[in-house]
Amino acid sequence: MTNQLNTSSQSSKSGSPDLCEIEKKHQEIMAMIDNLILALRNDKLENAMDKHIRELGGKVLDCFDREEKCMINSKYTDYDAHKGEHIKFLKNFAVLKRLCEDEGSLDQLSVAIRNQVVEWLTNHITSVDKNMLNYLKSR
Repeated sequence: MTNQLNTSSQSSKSGSPDLCEIEKKHQEIMAMIDNLILALRNDKLENAMDKHIRELGGKVLDCFDREEKCMINSKYTDYDAHKGEHIKFLKNFAVLKRLCEDEGSLDQLSVAIRNQVVEWLTNHITSVDKNMLNYLKSR
């Protein structure tokens, strides 16, 4: 299951470096999600934790920060709701990281990663972030 995301930097009408960078980060996050899914499928969960989860967390934090700065600068009307989704994800991600560090059940961990990381990020990027990018491009 490869996640496809059509947000190439060429699609930025405004040519804004910030928008191009957000779109690039989205592509990088989706590639990291693909790698995490492969690790989960191949029962390489312990390796997935160390390598993929930590890298993904850093990339997501960086992306959220850039998005929020762009939303503030453009006076994005849905900023509060969008930022709220970021906060909720980060809280859930912190719980998941603690679960990983506590070496919980691998099955439980796999389900949590799929639900809280893979599905949430994929849905967020392809719907909520897509709406935000469309708004920012129209400015």
